[in-house]
Amino acid sequence: MTKRTVLLAGVSLALLGGSALAQSQETFGTIELDEIIVSANRAPSEAAKTGSTVLVATAEDLEQAGDIELQDYLARLPGITVSQNGPPGTQSNLRIRGLGLAYIQVRIDGIDISDPTGTQVATNFSNLLVDDIERIEILKGSQSALYGSQAIAGVIDITTKRAAAGEVTQSAHLEGGSYATLNGSYGIAAGFERGEFSLNAQHFKTNGFSAFDEDEYPGAEADGYRNTTLSGRGSFLLTDQVELYSALRYYDTSVEYDNDYSGGANAPVSTDTILFGGRTGAKVAWWDDRVSSDISVQGMQTERKYYTDDVFQFYFKGKRFSIESINTAEITSSLDITVGTNYNKEYAEGTYGLDADMHTAGVFGQIDWSATDVLNMSLAGRLDNHSDFGTYETFRLSAAFNPDYQTTIRSSIGTGFRAPSLYELYDPYAGDSTLEPEESLSFDVGVERSWMSERLSTSIGYFYIETENLIINDAGTAYKYVQVPGTSTSQGVETSAQFTVNDYLALTADYTYTWAVNSDDERLARVPRHDVGLGAVIEPTDNWRIALQGNYVADTLANDGTDLEDYFLLNGNVAYEFDEGPELYVRAENILDQDYQTAKGYGTAGFSVYAGVRAQF
Repeated sequence: MTKRTVLLAGVSLALLGGSALAQSQETFGTIELDEIIVSANRAPSEAAKTGSTVLVATAEDLEQAGDIELQDYLARLPGITVSQNGPPGTQSNLRIRGLGLAYIQVRIDGIDISDPTGTQVATNFSNLLVDDIERIEILKGSQSALYGSQAIAGVIDITTKRAAAGEVTQSAHLEGGSYATLNGSYGIAAGFERGEFSLNAQHFKTNGFSAFDEDEYPGAEADGYRNTTLSGRGSFLLTDQVELYSALRYYDTSVEYDNDYSGGANAPVSTDTILFGGRTGAKVAWWDDRVSSDISVQGMQTERKYYTDDVFQFYFKGKRFSIESINTAEITSSLDITVGTNYNKEYAEGTYGLDADMHTAGVFGQIDWSATDVLNMSLAGRLDNHSDFGTYETFRLSAAFNPDYQTTIRSSIGTGFRAPSLYELYDPYAGDSTLEPEESLSFDVGVERSWMSERLSTSIGYFYIETENLIINDAGTAYKYVQVPGTSTSQGVETSAQFTVNDYLALTADYTYTWAVNSDDERLARVPRHDVGLGAVIEPTDNWRIALQGNYVADTLANDGTDLEDYFLLNGNVAYEFDEGPELYVRAENILDQDYQTAKGYGTAGFSVYAGVRAQF
């Protein structure tokens, strides 16, 4: 299928009001589709009127699942996979629809936390914990028209916890278990008549297990990890029309790992990482609240230091500064217009000669049109001027069609681009300053429907993403970055179902098929062809909850082209919540004690048990 074929098909489907089907908001496990979402149109929108694919998860969903690291929760969602080089904290890669972190923009309280010094600019999900998270929106497909470079596979927009008006709440969480793991957090949130603030702290420490698989490297030592994360946010109504807000995020981590260059399975190597980011801005409403403006400034800094035998070896330091404005106007009851601008500058330096910066200035616009009571459409366009590559244009067109209150049909099509990172361009050894940006086209189509008085919900959809001029780290050129001519594609089907059997039992299931290949039609590594999720939540009384989650992954290639073994993981937890008191729980991971790998040669956890207490007061 050529780009022209997909483009014309997508435009025709959207203009016909979704006569074709669009990938719906899936419901898997404890994911629920909220009425209002923000990420899809950069402004609050009704979910049923949004043509793009969005998954939503809440703090309650995260607590029920019991994961410590965010990527472990996300890995069980439709269309998302994670591969990791060993225990918590080690290098990992999260993929949406077959595309990795370099193609996913991640924002926490609006702060872009991707690392400007990375070999490819990407967010380190190994360092993201869950206890301070209030809500996650996962926007799939090429979104460069709204978010700029990097948002090719999608956007993950995370909001931390905040207080309800007139309330002061505190939360505490303590857990311990296998691999000498200890996880604790504390948060306080206060809401006042004209404002609110929240502060959260979490510390996670584990002795871990060997990064290299212990079956292949007998006698391998364990590789530990620690993470201290702090976050805060606040807002204040200066007047009835002006709101001021700020958000901060900080983490300090240290991880041990293995490599063949410094001792193999007993390598005495580690990395310490510190990240600090902040954002502040103002929201202004006028013209009887029919026009709103959001103007913000943000900055972040990250530093990674590498050690051997606790002796410092080298470092990378990166900085980012951004200014953004988003202005939305309600022209009529059926027509909204959004106009935005942004400026982004990144800087990276390292021990071995990396010292470079780049900047991008962009402007975008979007029209949201309720053509009829059952048809809603959105068209967005963007111009970005990059300091190294000049001007790039991107667009997105989407439509949502609601023939009845039980059915939502969606379709979206969009283009995107990813500028090479400072490392890919200017690293003295691996970089190539002649690299050009990658360009992409994304299309999805599907339907969501509820049945049996909304006790059963189902969704099915098709996605297609193609990327031109892929940039890879090539072993054939001694691991330098090169441009691969031609088009790489990732396409597949996402399906899901959620069934509320009765007041005590809810069942879920999902299946994702992904076919991802490069320009030579060779399959991409670490992208499973088949990914199945199963879940059950049993609540026999108001106090007890039992949850089980199963994940079957099959037909995955390793980086060397060999097959990874298929596996099935079963996790579960049992919780008891006292009346107006704390919740006690026990959870288990890999209950069947499966021996498996998500990255060839790297270990994974065996059967593990953890116990904890969670309280709000």
